[in-house]
Amino acid sequence: LAVPFHSFREELLDEFFAVVVSGFDDPTRVYEQLIHYGETRPDALGARPLWTGMMARRAAPEVAATMRSWMDHVLRYSRRDQLSLPYVLSSSPVRWRGIELDNQTSRWHRWPPVGEDLDRRTDARHVRFEHTIQAPLSRLRELERAAAGVGRLGAGALDGPGGAEGSALGEGTAAIETLGTGELLSALEDASLELTTVREELASAEAERDEAVARCDREHSVWERLVAERDQAEEAAIVAVRELEAAVARRDRAEANVEALHQTVAKVRREKREAVQNLKAKATRARTQTAQAKAELTRLKKSRAYKLARHAGGAMRALRGRRA
Repeated sequence: LAVPFHSFREELLDEFFAVVVSGFDDPTRVYEQLIHYGETRPDALGARPLWTGMMARRAAPEVAATMRSWMDHVLRYSRRDQLSLPYVLSSSPVRWRGIELDNQTSRWHRWPPVGEDLDRRTDARHVRFEHTIQAPLSRLRELERAAAGVGRLGAGALDGPGGAEGSALGEGTAAIETLGTGELLSALEDASLELTTVREELASAEAERDEAVARCDREHSVWERLVAERDQAEEAAIVAVRELEAAVARRDRAEANVEALHQTVAKVRREKREAVQNLKAKATRARTQTAQAKAELTRLKKSRAYKLARHAGGAMRALRGRRA
């Protein structure tokens, strides 16, 4: 991974202050990010900021994981991605290299002209931040540097004019000769008062941070409750789906039984029709045979043999009567 350094920022903390002063993002969110970085990895705030206008990356799993972590920080905190990249890279196993490159123009890039309709926003609650926080860590760092300089000046005055102490004493003497003792004491008192004010503002901001954390905890509790309700609803939905599936299975079995019953009824009706047709055919044949028998009987009655048989029968009956 190769990323250009920022051309006109010395430390990442300066970039935080510049984002807030310029109104490029919500100061509350920027300050929350600053507090987080200061508590977990304060050395990252002193690193040189990076310019993310362009970068060179290799298609490797480690680089992809680092880019995902960077995106997580951008989504969680400020949308100004230059604030989070040095912090992410400080804990990443990816080897990266910073490149000295003019951010305004180079042989690889040139900024297009920007009109009023394309200019960036600078109204992200800047006034509120100025009246509540005023980037206390950045100002506190400046005052601590001034206090350290005063401390070195005092050490030089006690140890004598030798070596580094002598240089500090010389600088202190030059400052006294330039400002005068009264002005120097007044400046020190003003710096001390300003340092106290900044510390009070920092304490107030930390109280706001604690309140925001408590609010986040409450929202997290609500979120957990909603998640639990969602899980219960999902379980109820799963049970309902299973019951519906069982009902559908029962319906399918009932439909199969009804279909089988319909087939049985159709078979019985078909067998009934066949039986009726067979009976009708047998009756037709019986009537035909009866008619044929009646016709044959009539023919026999009309024949000579029948008449002779009847006469013979009558004679036999008469003979048996005379014998009797």
